[in-house]
Amino acid sequence: MNEIEIVDWLKNIAAPAPNLILGIGHDCAVYRPNPGEDLLLKSDQLIECVHFRSDLAPGAVGERALAR
Repeated sequence: MNEIEIVDWLKNIAAPAPNLILGIGHDCAVYRPNPGEDLLLKSDQLIECVHFRSDLAPGAVGERALAR
């Protein structure tokens, strides 16, 4: 399955959540557990030799992951 197929599959099995402000299909979900309190949920991948060089220090790889 490619990324779009996985997202479509997840959309079909995911139950709607009333506190989900922005959900699946976007790069980042916004969940509001309490009024005035938003949580941002994001998942992404970094692939060696695609997104970072293999000789890059682990801390630098982490910085790149956070910046995405």
